[in-house]
Amino acid sequence: MKKLGTLLFIMVTMVAFGQNQLPNSGLENWSFTSLYENPEQWTTSNFSEGLNYIGATKDTNAFAGNFALRLENGISGDDTLFSFGFLGEVGEDGPSGGVSYTSPINQIEGRFWHELPPQDTAIILVIKYLGGNQQSIDAFPITGHSGGWLQFLYTLNGATQDEIFIGLLSGNALSDDYVPTDGAWIMFDEIELSHSIIGAGAAVPNGGFENWEEIGYHNPDGWTSFNPILASFNDSTLSRSTDAANGMYAARLETKEIFQDSIPGALVFGQLDDEGDIGPASFSGNPSGISFQYKYSPSGNDSAGVFVQFFSNGQQIGGVFQGLGTAQTYQMVSLPVLLIGTPDSAAVVFFSGDNAGSVLFVDEPKFTGGNVGLLELEVIEVNLFPNPAKENAQLKFVEPFTGTLELVDIYGRLIFTENLEEVNFYPLSTANYPAGNYTIRVQNEDGLGFKKLIIIK
Repeated sequence: MKKLGTLLFIMVTMVAFGQNQLPNSGLENWSFTSLYENPEQWTTSNFSEGLNYIGATKDTNAFAGNFALRLENGISGDDTLFSFGFLGEVGEDGPSGGVSYTSPINQIEGRFWHELPPQDTAIILVIKYLGGNQQSIDAFPITGHSGGWLQFLYTLNGATQDEIFIGLLSGNALSDDYVPTDGAWIMFDEIELSHSIIGAGAAVPNGGFENWEEIGYHNPDGWTSFNPILASFNDSTLSRSTDAANGMYAARLETKEIFQDSIPGALVFGQLDDEGDIGPASFSGNPSGISFQYKYSPSGNDSAGVFVQFFSNGQQIGGVFQGLGTAQTYQMVSLPVLLIGTPDSAAVVFFSGDNAGSVLFVDEPKFTGGNVGLLELEVIEVNLFPNPAKENAQLKFVEPFTGTLELVDIYGRLIFTENLEEVNFYPLSTANYPAGNYTIRVQNEDGLGFKKLIIIK
């Protein structure tokens, strides 16, 4: 092993210091980031396209009242997308249900204003359901330039229903060959359902598009979460709570079932991308520990956790992981941090577990200690190949290694551990682990080493 002359700082006392501290450690300061506005009770393409393109917007050039719904085609990356708004439910295969509606109806009417080039077609889609089963489907194409607001009245299938699905689209989603035209648009206002003999049915929920809600997310200042990703789907797994250990606020993390996937609540100092991969944020200092208060209500036998990673020039040089069990009241936790150098970046992640319904509260996360006490450590040098790995990876130690080998996942959870004795090579089977980013950590009483492992399938 190679001597670095680097220092492991051991916590002797807690001191206040600038660069060694996490931002907003009391979690008292939160900011709201607005993404867009959405018509209440309607789902729009803004949700499905996330933040790439906001094509369903509030327009003040309404036929009646203050607002109308504008749907416009636009470019997202290399694609041109159409926009839509609908009342009801949509699954993987398209519309799957409607909103409750029992009035006898055989007409849909309202106002539209459209500017559609010859190759573009907008659509009004109406589906009736009874007892959860589809009874009828009507699609009405719209083409051309209206030059202003026009009234429309379309005849529906006369089937009885207890639910209704209404879809308004700026493009022809019913055609496999359809390619949207950038900038084509249509506006809708005063959507109503009626019967040609009986008269008007019950009001269409927010059919005049007068009521809008602001879609966005809260995050504690200096921290991030999955909220920027989930907010575009009108959901979140991190929220501000007044149930705090100290001060006004704490962070509440909840694992949720979203799109048939379990999404943990995460509180992150660092960077978090759209795939959930975590990267460090700029940081300088030599803390010797981290402390925080937490309480936890798991779903089933779930467990929460916290992990800390320190990096220098892109290489991990230290960290700590701790699982968090059930705690009905706030508990104080202090963890030592191991470092084999001076970091230039760091990541801190709290997560609420794997099972939907698990809830973790976190308050007052802060680094502790400082340049107090010292111990010389060695860097354990190890090579890893192939990387990425599919079925197996091979570790090659520069010098015979005796100590502990650990494999931890992206959340810092311990996946595998084994005690090794005087080994130069170690075969690590990766076949049974999910694809993703992992860290291999080797440690003994003399030193510490890290390697990043990518598993592919």
